[in-house]
Amino acid sequence: MSMISGHLNSESTKFPLQNNSQKPLQKFKSIRRTLKLLEIISQNEELCAKQIAKKLGMSLSNCYALIGLLIDEGYVEKSPAGKGYRLGPVIPPLYEAYSRSRLSPEFDTLLTELAQRAGEYSYFATIEDNEVTVTDIKKPTTTPSVGVAKGFHGASHALALGKILLAYGGDKRVDEYIDAHGLEPFTPKTIIHPPTLKKHLYKVRLQELAMDNEEFSENLCCIAAPIKNDSGEIIGAIGISTTPRIFKTGEAQLLTQLVRWAASEATTRV
Repeated sequence: MSMISGHLNSESTKFPLQNNSQKPLQKFKSIRRTLKLLEIISQNEELCAKQIAKKLGMSLSNCYALIGLLIDEGYVEKSPAGKGYRLGPVIPPLYEAYSRSRLSPEFDTLLTELAQRAGEYSYFATIEDNEVTVTDIKKPTTTPSVGVAKGFHGASHALALGKILLAYGGDKRVDEYIDAHGLEPFTPKTIIHPPTLKKHLYKVRLQELAMDNEEFSENLCCIAAPIKNDSGEIIGAIGISTTPRIFKTGEAQLLTQLVRWAASEATTRV
């Protein structure tokens, strides 16, 4: 939001400020109506446009226009069973993404236990558009923050969590990732050569474990392992972050064992 400094004369402040404040409110009202329309359709597929317009308190013409826009974008479609509408093909992938980002209470407890036992921040991540997305973080009671934030998206080739998710997609996923995002050198230790990265990820897949040693950020090291479903497909990655000092000591082996344990436990609870 831009900041404007200076003096305003009395004429310029009589009405424009009020009108400007109303514009965003009007936009928000339209957004709320759109979301409410989707909610109405999800609850009753038999409602016609006239009934929906009445529930929304809007004109029939505007309601038709809004429904038409949502149909064009794939959020809504005509109900084959009658005169009404139903949610469109765009909605299921959104729900699937939402479900993947939500942890069950049992899994949430496991992630917390990993953080407490390791004495380090623990993470759960999924992949979206071939980019790692950190969907949840748990912190121990005493350790200061070292790592990435919840909601972080990107740098799959430089983070252990991302390496896990790239590795199990095979060379095809790696090639798609490189084409779309490149191999940015975040630090001098970042792997930026495609053949080297593919060889590295092959080892990650064999070992079912990934590490990054200051490859994304200085003073940041991570360990991660895959979480699989009953079919053996990767649904996410679990890991911890620590410092180079700890990474170079015998504690790294203990942290690795804890991450493997957590991944195994998570896989059995999926």
